[in-house]
Parts: sequence; structure tokens; C-alpha cells
Amino acid sequence: MTNRIVQIGRDSTWYLIAQAGYALMGLVSIPILTRVFSPSQYGIYSLVSITIVLVTPIFYISFTTSLIRFFPEYEKKGDLQTLYSTGLRYIPHFLAATLLIALPIAAFALPLGDSRTVVCLGIAIFALFVPFFIMLTLFQVNQKAAQYAMLFLIVYAGRYLVGAALAKWAGTGVNGIFIAWLGALLLVIPLELILLRIPGKFRWHRYSPRLMKEFFSYGFVLIFVNISVNILTSADRYMVQAFRGSAEVGLYSVVYTLVVDAFSIMLWAIQLGAAPVVMKTFENDGEAATQTLLSQLTRYLLILLIPSSIGLYLLRVRIISVLTSAKYLPSTKAVLPLVLGIFLYNLAWVPTYAFYVRKRTKLTLIPVVTAAIVNIGLNFWLIPKYGFAAAAWNTMIAYLVYIVILVSLTERLLHWEFPFKEAFKVLAASVVMGVGVFFLNKVHIHGIGALILMIVVGGAIYIAALVAFRGISRKEFEFARKTISRVLSRALPPKSEND
Repeated sequence: MTNRIVQIGRDSTWYLIAQAGYALMGLVSIPILTRVFSPSQYGIYSLVSITIVLVTPIFYISFTTSLIRFFPEYEKKGDLQTLYSTGLRYIPHFLAATLLIALPIAAFALPLGDSRTVVCLGIAIFALFVPFFIMLTLFQVNQKAAQYAMLFLIVYAGRYLVGAALAKWAGTGVNGIFIAWLGALLLVIPLELILLRIPGKFRWHRYSPRLMKEFFSYGFVLIFVNISVNILTSADRYMVQAFRGSAEVGLYSVVYTLVVDAFSIMLWAIQLGAAPVVMKTFENDGEAATQTLLSQLTRYLLILLIPSSIGLYLLRVRIISVLTSAKYLPSTKAVLPLVLGIFLYNLAWVPTYAFYVRKRTKLTLIPVVTAAIVNIGLNFWLIPKYGFAAAAWNTMIAYLVYIVILVSLTERLLHWEFPFKEAFKVLAASVVMGVGVFFLNKVHIHGIGALILMIVVGGAIYIAALVAFRGISRKEFEFARKTISRVLSRALPPKSEND
């Protein structure tokens, strides 16, 4: 089990680098683009970009999730060529349909006016984004996280940094963003083919109709799950807009984005690192080993999520003041329910693995669709009366419904050993940290430096309290030291004799 945790830690280090780099590049590009583009131009850029990001998973999620699940099974049988040949045969058909049919229709037939070039570039990016993510998943299942991170960052450096440079200094306008994005994909996809050695692993005649049926039986339902998740996480903003106006949408969105971003960088990295390891553990070591691994993952999540949640709530006014402006201070009333709701939603991905390892993905629709219906129903009832604060509490209730239904369904498939004793220790340490941060927050110091200081001091208090409550034992300290040592030794290049 130690080796499994080390594998997750090693890979998650690279995924964390990729996600942090992605977030930083997006942050750097905002002040450039908002100064170069008018609001209407920025709106066009946002609309096309969001459409690509939302629509693309519909066309690859069946294959990516199936590759993650079936890879250890076919690796065990020594028949990965069939898996590669079946999973990748979809790509040329998709590219032909998109580039030879959809793109010409947009270029010559649709009444797109001045937006024609942007839309055509967006379609070309969409066409390449699908094979990019399918092959990126092959890096994930092969646990080549460093290469995954490199290719991921190249694409988003093209989109954000090169695109912003073209828009600012080359006078390309909105088109420049999409030209750079497309160029990055044209560069990276051949690199993916080379690094994965696809020419040697893909054979047209090794395509398996039976495996393709299994792919669709396993993954097709996840298209609708993805759509339902988008409704669950996004519909509330449209309803606030309809009932209360754009000002309240802005107040709600800034808190939602803040809370999601605060949790997502680390959790996204852990999730990417954990997925192939969990599947291999179930396939090779059995149910009991998988339960133990999931329980350990739950504990590590709680160590991250509980203090982060308490810290976000206690520092809510200071965070909003530093990152936005005084006019957004009314949004702080949405912090508590959104922190609680997104905490539950992030914790829920652990028991979700029961659906995937047991190949019962159709059941994933039940909790997410139910939660979406609850959320929409509550929003229709309460947003007109109470505004964006009601939307925040409705989101929390919907996520509570989601995790309750999810756990009850997965319990029959794979028991989730929730670490109650360890969770209590983490909570106690987080409360001690919270008391320290509460009094520190009373000190009359301001600005981003003060915020960083409070976060650092709060983190130190939390670690000290966790040790005092024996939330981390000496044995676990030694294990953590060895894990970090192994992660760094594999993540960093070896030193040469001349260093």
C-alpha cells in the first residue's frame, strides 16, 4: 500500500505543477486581455472559449474514462495493442466529421457575420482538443505525469501567453488568442503521438467491436453525467440573473469561483494521480486493498479540506477585500454555504470510485440528476425572495443530497471506510487553528502581505495542533519523509557529476 501512495504522490506533484501553471497563466492573461479588448470583444472571446470547454468533454469523456478503467485489465492480459487500437480508432472519424463537414458549413453557409473567423478557429480547436485529451489520458494511465504536465502547459501557454502577446503586440485582436491556441495543439498532438509511440501500438485491424461496445456501455452515460454536473454547478447563476439581475450574479460568482479555485488546484492534482492507481489496485490487488487505499485518500483529503474550509470562512472579509474591492463585500454572506457545499462535493469523489471499479457507471446519473433537480427547484422557490444568498444555501443542500444518495448507492458496491477517528483529530486541530486565526484577524494590518502572513501562521498552528492531537504519528512522519524523498527523487532529474 505504501508504494501505491508513493505513486499517487509522485504523479500528483506533476499534476499540481500543471494546474498551478495553468491557473497562473490564466491570471496573468486577464489584465492584458481586458486592456486590449473592449467588453464586447472580451465577451466574444469568453463565449467561444467557454463553449469549447463545455462541449469538448461530451465527445471524449466516454473514451477517457474507459481507458482509465480498462487499461489495467488489458495490461494484465498483455493486450494493450487492442486497447490502443480500439480507443484511438474513433479519432480519425471524429476529425473527418468536424473538419470536413462542420468547419466548411461554418465557413461558407452559416450567417455568422464578423464572428465567422473566430467561430471557424473555435471549431478547429474543438476538433483537435478531443484527440489531445484522449491521448493525454494515455499519459495518465501509463503514469507518465511529467510528460502530461509538460504537454498540458504547452497548450495553455499557447492559449494564454502567446495568444495575449499576439493580441497586444501583433494587433490580431480576438483571433490571435485562438490562432495561438490552435498552433499549440498542432505542435503538441504530434509530440503526443511520438512520446506515446502510437505508430507502434496502433493497428487498424486490431480494433475490437466488443471492446468498443464495452467502452460505450461503460462511458456513454458519463456524457449525461457531465451535462448534469454542468447544470448542477452553473444553472444557479443563470437563475440569479433571471430573478435578481447581473449585479447579484457578480456577487455570487466571485465567491463561487474563489471557493472552487481554493480547493481545486490541490484536489485536481490528487484526483488525476489517484485514478489510475485505484483502478490498478482493484484489478491487481482486489477489493480489500482498494477499500484501504480509498480510506487513506479520504484521510488525506480531510487533512486538506477541513482547515481550508475553516480558514476561508474566518478570512472571508479579508480575502474578498484583497482580491476584489469593497463593492464585492456583500458577497461574503455566500461564503459559508458555498464552503460547506463544495467541501461535500469534493469529498464525494472518493466513494464515486465504487461505480467505476465495478463498471456500474449508469448509477452515477442518479445522485447528480437528483441533486440538480433539488437545486433548480429550491432556486425557483427561494432566489426571487432572498437573492444570491439563497442560491448559495440551495447549492449546499443540493450537494448534501448528492453525497447522501451517492454513499447509499455505492455502499452496496464497495464499502467506503470513512476514517471517523482521524477526521475528529483533523477537526480538533483545525478548530485550534481557527481560534488562532480568529484573534490574529483582529490585528489591524491590511493588504496581501497581511493575508499571506495569516495563512502561513494559521498553517503552522494547524500542523502543530495536528501533531499534538496525534493526527500524524511519528511513524506517519517517517512515512511522509520517505514518501517525499521518493517523490522528489523520481520527479526531479538526477544530478550530474559536475553539479
